[in-house]
Amino acid sequence: MKRIIGKIFSAATVPVVVLGLAAVTYLLVFAPQRRPAGKIEIKDRVAEEKKKEKEDNDPGLTNINVEKPEISHLVDGQVVWTVSADSVKSDVKSGVTKLYNSNGLFVRKGDSGLEFSGPLAIYNSKTKSVRVEGEVKGKLVPEDSSLTAGSISWEEKSGKIVADKVRLAVGEATAAGGRMELNQKDKKVTLSGGVRIEAPFARPRRKVK
Repeated sequence: MKRIIGKIFSAATVPVVVLGLAAVTYLLVFAPQRRPAGKIEIKDRVAEEKKKEKEDNDPGLTNINVEKPEISHLVDGQVVWTVSADSVKSDVKSGVTKLYNSNGLFVRKGDSGLEFSGPLAIYNSKTKSVRVEGEVKGKLVPEDSSLTAGSISWEEKSGKIVADKVRLAVGEATAAGGRMELNQKDKKVTLSGGVRIEAPFARPRRKVK
């Protein structure tokens, strides 16, 4: 009887041992290793969306070239100037946007303004200023007075349009000076710095006796 029980116990033990060895082998060799959990980076979606929206609305885009762009600058919801160009190159770090072969309009009081064109316009989003350089040509509207200048610039802080080395043609007369200022709030034009005015002079006719 004891022999029979021993045989039964021995027969039952062998499969258990085999199964145990198989389980250990699977866990040590074949089972996929669990890696320790790393740090989870939580991003602020609201902050990311605001950052993207700011970059999309800012003319100073990150190192980007655009063809046929147009930029408008607003103050208190009103457009104060608009510039379009053949191409533009912008750098977000410096805040400088360069517009090549540009033309545009500085808006003044009412329906008046200063139309301009030049080989290069430089907009600085940090100082909120724009400067047109090169052989700049312009026209005061609706007066229809034409001008040429070495440069025309504008700053939001002063709200003034300033032209350097300017020559202004008004009808048959011309006025030249080192500096011309136009205030966007009125229609006044101020010339300074070696002002020279040329105008046709008509002598009064003498009465013949």
